[in-house]
Amino acid sequence: MTKAFRISYNRIVREIKTDAVIIPPAALLNYSKPVEVNAAAIWDTGATRTAITNKIVRLLDLKPIGKAIVFGVNSKAIVNRYIVDIRLPNEILVSNCEVLGSDFSSPGVDLLIGMDIIQKGDFAISNVDGKTTFSFCIPPLKPPIDLFEKSKE
Repeated sequence: MTKAFRISYNRIVREIKTDAVIIPPAALLNYSKPVEVNAAAIWDTGATRTAITNKIVRLLDLKPIGKAIVFGVNSKAIVNRYIVDIRLPNEILVSNCEVLGSDFSSPGVDLLIGMDIIQKGDFAISNVDGKTTFSFCIPPLKPPIDLFEKSKE
C-alpha cells in the first residue's frame, strides 16, 4: 500500500523541512529514556546517507553499531552509525534505518534525510505560482513520474 504526504509553502523555499519522529528499534528500547523524539527534518538530495544529531543520540541513549567515514565538501570525518526507525508525516514509517551521528550546521534541525531514504519512494518538488509544494510517497508509484512526458501534454 502506498502512503504519501504533501507539504505546501506559500513562497518559494530553499530548504525542504518536515516534522519527523525518531524511534529506537523496539528490540533496543531502554524505557528509562524517551521512547521517541520529535525532530525537525531537512531533506537533502546531496546527502547519500541519513544523519541525526548527537543530541538525539543522547536523548534516546542510542548505542553505535559501528563507524563510517563521511566526506563533506571540504572535510572528512569518522562518525558513529546507529539503527533507528523514522516516522515521517502521515504515519509513513521507515524501519531499521542506518543513520550517522553528526552535528550538522542547520539550526533547529536534528534529522537530515538523505538519498538512502529518498530512493525508497517518489520525491517531487513543484514551484508553481511562486509557491513550493513538496510531496513524497513510499513505495514508488507505477508508472513512474515522468515530467518530460508530462511537458508534452
